[in-house]
Amino acid sequence: MVLMIAPMFAAPLCAMDGSRALVLQTRGVSRPAVITRITVHHVKSTTYDCTVRYGSSAKAATGAVGCGDDDRVGDHVKVVRDPGELVAPEFDGRVRASRAEVGLAVGWEAALLTVSASAVAVGAVVRLVSRSRAATRTAGS
Repeated sequence: MVLMIAPMFAAPLCAMDGSRALVLQTRGVSRPAVITRITVHHVKSTTYDCTVRYGSSAKAATGAVGCGDDDRVGDHVKVVRDPGELVAPEFDGRVRASRAEVGLAVGWEAALLTVSASAVAVGAVVRLVSRSRAATRTAGS
């Protein structure tokens, strides 16, 4: 049971970011941009949103891209956007880094299935052995 706890929590957490990155890798369009403003949000944790300006356009893009505390106004970045807007835009580096999270999610799911199947198999063997012993006792009496 304890062996199932880690995969039960780790698989969805890895899959959450990994699935978003997978959509952007498959359908996303990468465009060069410049960070024009950074908004800091202090809730339970500190998060950052970057407003970006694409290419040579004078107007900043609508919407924000999630960024980190190491990003600065004036940084040249590449933003990957989904043309169908299924997922929020991300910086290209984060999309590429999320490939590992997809692999981890698949690995945790495989571990969960392996541990679950092993637990079922052990339970079935224990049940068969106990039935066999019970049958031997009643036949011997």
